[in-house]
Amino acid sequence: MWESAERFGAILVFAEHRYYGQSTVGRPKATDDVASSHTMMAASSAPSNLSAAAAVRSKVSGIDAGDVGKDGVGIGKDDTGIGGYGNGIGADDTGIGIDSDDTGGDGTGIGYDASAARGTSQRLAYLTSEQAMADYATLIREIKDEINSPEAPVIVFGGSYGGMLATWMRLKYPGSVDGAVAGSAPIWSFVGEHPAVDPGAFAKGVTRDATAAGGASPSCAANIRHAWHELLDRMDGTAVRRVQSSGSGIEGTGQTSGVLRTSTPGTKRKPPRRMKFEKPETAALSKSIGSVGAPLRLCPSQPLSTPDDLMAVMYWLQDAFDYLAMGNYPYPSSYILNGDGTLPAYPFRVACSGAIANPRLAAVGGDALLSALADAVSVFYNYTGDKPCFNYTQGVNPATRDDGDLWGYQYCTEMFMPMGRDGVTDMFWPQPWNQTLAVEQCQKQWGVKPKVTWADTVFGGRSLTAASNIVWSNGDLDPWARLGVTTSPSPSLRAVLVPGGAHHLDFMWSHPDDPAAVKKARKEERQLIAGWIAEKRGRRSLKGDQLLSWEEDLTQGAQVE
Repeated sequence: MWESAERFGAILVFAEHRYYGQSTVGRPKATDDVASSHTMMAASSAPSNLSAAAAVRSKVSGIDAGDVGKDGVGIGKDDTGIGGYGNGIGADDTGIGIDSDDTGGDGTGIGYDASAARGTSQRLAYLTSEQAMADYATLIREIKDEINSPEAPVIVFGGSYGGMLATWMRLKYPGSVDGAVAGSAPIWSFVGEHPAVDPGAFAKGVTRDATAAGGASPSCAANIRHAWHELLDRMDGTAVRRVQSSGSGIEGTGQTSGVLRTSTPGTKRKPPRRMKFEKPETAALSKSIGSVGAPLRLCPSQPLSTPDDLMAVMYWLQDAFDYLAMGNYPYPSSYILNGDGTLPAYPFRVACSGAIANPRLAAVGGDALLSALADAVSVFYNYTGDKPCFNYTQGVNPATRDDGDLWGYQYCTEMFMPMGRDGVTDMFWPQPWNQTLAVEQCQKQWGVKPKVTWADTVFGGRSLTAASNIVWSNGDLDPWARLGVTTSPSPSLRAVLVPGGAHHLDFMWSHPDDPAAVKKARKEERQLIAGWIAEKRGRRSLKGDQLLSWEEDLTQGAQVE
């Protein structure tokens, strides 16, 4: 977006989603590889005497950057910009957005405090996709009024959950939005769809990254599966294991409490889940469970003694693989860590390159399996390289945890995504999707009952017959790809595949290590954008069946005008 906006003569606006981003205290600063995971708008008309960046700074619906922001210093003043999770794009104070403190529906502003909001769903009443899109539609109108350009074409961008919002903005507000670019958008992941969503799709995608097909060691996935069996065996082989509930959501859960990073996240995260056991808790059992602490390098301050303790550890370990799959980028990146650190290039392959890659590891078994598992997840949980031990009760960092809390609420109200794992088609252990118990967990945690089929009802599910001018991109290393649009429904609804790409890789800054596939994807997306702009301006941008290149289209546009 930043690399293309000025060539299109576009104003680039980063509109913050309520509650996420600067409205949450303590967000880490962005680094230069971070791309927003929330919806962004590029109005393709800017004052002729201003660059795209300058236009953003000076003309955004009458909002002054110095007047917006919870901390009194204003959005963009600390070089963070506005975007997914407030990490924004750019380091030149160009980001402008709506801060949730200033946009409360009751006139007082709605903020989010992680400790106060848990169990206080009243404070999160305006945290909905529909409210966010209404905010964006209102902002688009105000920007057009401010720049005196009511017919300016508007293209929306979003990755992960933001890609879902971008898609739905084009569907719900076609008079305001002329086209949408949606990266890694799992829009086909809800209850009520026909055909029904596969609850195991995400886990299968994570597993693929741990195989030779995903570029990892051929033995990695099998050894990880054996490690879960080892942990379950420590719970006492005579115990009757009974799964009570399970689920996952946009980007991780367990002790990180529920994201699509929310990735996520996008986002995305996961719904409440729990596995309990029917068995006597004997001293021998406690000792067996406690024995996993040393090989997993768990901190002595959090000793394990009960099956529930060990299940919490297993979910914590599982989350690492979920995040590593989403962040399996071809170069070092801080995106999955919310700008708080850097993962290595292809981090999942790094995780699979140590002892966990040994084809004889399963035969050795025991503590060797668990130690290898700890080495693998340390790529994620010990990204700083300075942790002497792991605290399984904490997520990778506070920002990731808070995003998970917020997404957990959205999951429990409107984004009800069935997810599970079976331990057969994936590398995990059985965690079957149980809708009844997932609903009960939402009621217990948040005091709300999910609108189970609402997303399918309000956004149309798999029916896109009335839609146009949307492009979806998905990378084959991204576990969310299986829940998105991967074949083109029509000439005006395009699916772009990115072999070797992880979570919306095409939205990141260009990088010397970009695979050829992502360069091709960006080029195709620009061609489509040029066509949508030309269509809005009443020009034809087709030569037979071939789209003009976006540079050609802009050149023709300049000649016409």
